Amino acid sequence: MVGARIYHARLMAGMTRADVADALDRVGIPTSSSRISKFESGNVAVNSTMLLALSKLFDVPPVWLLHKPTTTVDWLAYRKRSTLPKRTRTEIELSANDVASLHVELREKLYPDASFEFSERVKVVDAKGAEEAAQMLRAAWGLGDTPIENLTQTAETRGVVVIGQNQVSERFDGLAGYIGEDVPVIVINSEVETDRQRFNLAHELGHLVMQTSDDTAEKLAHRFAAALLVPEEVARRELGENRNTVSFLELGALKRRYGLSMQGWVYRASDLGIFSSGLVRAFWREVNRRGWKKSEPFDFVADEEPVLLNQMISRALEGGVVSTERIQQALPQYEFQSSFSEVSEPPSATELMKMSAEERKAWTTRAFAKAKEMDFEIFEAFGEEELRHLGE
Repeated sequence: MVGARIYHARLMAGMTRADVADALDRVGIPTSSSRISKFESGNVAVNSTMLLALSKLFDVPPVWLLHKPTTTVDWLAYRKRSTLPKRTRTEIELSANDVASLHVELREKLYPDASFEFSERVKVVDAKGAEEAAQMLRAAWGLGDTPIENLTQTAETRGVVVIGQNQVSERFDGLAGYIGEDVPVIVINSEVETDRQRFNLAHELGHLVMQTSDDTAEKLAHRFAAALLVPEEVARRELGENRNTVSFLELGALKRRYGLSMQGWVYRASDLGIFSSGLVRAFWREVNRRGWKKSEPFDFVADEEPVLLNQMISRALEGGVVSTERIQQALPQYEFQSSFSEVSEPPSATELMKMSAEERKAWTTRAFAKAKEMDFEIFEAFGEEELRHLGE
């Protein structure tokens, strides 16, 4: 397992085995690229000196290299450009597996009674089935036919593990899978435009909800995504039944309301037979003429960043139910924040007794940590033994 982690860390650092060997040689630890290969394959054990050197070189804590994930994501679908390098795909999968495992672990500890609100997978063979699957998910999530203000947080609230990947190739769109049989996981590229993030997330939800053949999977997931963001009856209500003219102003307003790009609206209207083929051709000619193919005007302004994991990490650290080392095992670059609840004057013994057991434990844990930095000044209000007793 250590070998796989070294391989992963090297990919994240963007280094070849020869690069690693040269870097180690410069700091007085001679080795070779073939030996690095043996470390990664597990054929040669890594001693503590080498482990610390690699940790420093890759800028990851040693606990990250030593971590053995207890859960694995079974990836169902992988949408990407054909030129996405294999090592980039491997890096994304390994990193996402770590984060998803931590996500599930924290959710089980903090929300033990939570239930998943996710549709069972249904067999879909055509566009009509994709439309119906999208409506089934909307119904299961109680969304009605209104615009989805924040699709990411809507999915997180319903039990989907959503992971945003930044600093990845623009050629990466999304990845979906399951931990076990009932924990859905989606990875999206958080560096792209917000409306594209939403469509990518909806697309991956389609892969999780629908069972399709390989040759139709992408096309039907696209249809599902459009139907999830803009149900058919909504599209007909907003656009009418038959159109042979449309303005960018109208499309831009719809984009801002529903979080589906102007190009997405045109595809949607074309699929539903609302826009004539001539109108669609005219639209694409004008988009190409204006250079809007990759970057449209009329930005959809919304926050589609996953927030649940950071919320759980903060709560778990404050409550003493997870260690900083465990966080670093999954998120080696995580920036720990100081709590504003750390005060110079501690609560009285009476105030402590009024707190819940979890709050008392969290406060005393912080108090002991703070005392190490303050020569135990924090214990002036009451004795150490009393604090220990209250924290139990």
